[in-house]
Amino acid sequence: MEDLAEKINSVLSDPESVKQLGEIAQMLGFSPENMPSGDEPQQPAPDVGALMELAGKLKNASAEDDNIRFLNALRPLLSEEKQPRLDKAVRLLKIINLLPIIRDSGILGGDLLGVL
Repeated sequence: MEDLAEKINSVLSDPESVKQLGEIAQMLGFSPENMPSGDEPQQPAPDVGALMELAGKLKNASAEDDNIRFLNALRPLLSEEKQPRLDKAVRLLKIINLLPIIRDSGILGGDLLGVL
């Protein structure tokens, strides 16, 4: 998960990438209501500050919590066949830890497409 946050930070630090993100957002209909005319320079649709804040939160959420530490402590007690299942459980817990951040960010419409 740290790799994802690093990649997001690298994309957001590059002005050309931010411009491309803005163009993609406009194509998807996420542009502001008052679009500038063709003579004015277009501003990217995503709020860079909000995206940077979200990237920071994602990086913090990828840190291990007590549940993940507990599962990793059980690893030596598990057989070789069951250790991949433990890895899947840890990945699932990390995803679950990201859900409140994604929901609060409003990226998916605020209610995670009706799931939460």
